Amino acid sequence: MNGDEIPVGSLKEQGVRELVGSALHQRNAAGAIDQFVGRVDWSQPERADDAVRDLMGKLEGLTHALSEGDISVEAYRRELEAIAGVNVR
Repeated sequence: MNGDEIPVGSLKEQGVRELVGSALHQRNAAGAIDQFVGRVDWSQPERADDAVRDLMGKLEGLTHALSEGDISVEAYRRELEAIAGVNVR
């Protein structure tokens, strides 16, 4: 693990949700989420809460779907809003 990686076991559900909410206020929310997802170290997934594993899996899936053009930016943002529990429109 390098210094920029975040061990998945150190993440908390509320912290991930707050990070997603903060990303939604950035000009490039997708880039911020993609960067965060890319920094998570999954070498010890058993140390992560089930809720964190589920959230991170959903974020990874959404990031992939957006990059492949399988969902629109609007649908992506709606999903992020649901994860964060906010509506930023």
